[in-house]
Amino acid sequence: MKKIIFIFIIFTSCVIIRPPYGKAYGYKKKHIFWYYPEYEIYYNPSTKVYIVFKNNQWIFVNTPPFKLEKYIIIESDDDKPWERHHIYKEKFKIKKKKK
Repeated sequence: MKKIIFIFIIFTSCVIIRPPYGKAYGYKKKHIFWYYPEYEIYYNPSTKVYIVFKNNQWIFVNTPPFKLEKYIIIESDDDKPWERHHIYKEKFKIKKKKK
């Protein structure tokens, strides 16, 4: 009987369980941004901040400088999509209407 208990303790102590508060392996948090291609402005809905390019730098403002309407939802692994703005600018080019 003692051998059975000893074996049971050995096997149960070898089981490794990831704690519920630990990070999942290979998981990367997604960040959601709204991109307004007409004005090249980003909006972070979780912080309610607009990111605007002004005077050769990206600045954070609480209110948009223009009346913004059409936006594209960007889901990114990066929490700073404006650092890859050239990619989004090319990807979401606004097509000018022909007269």
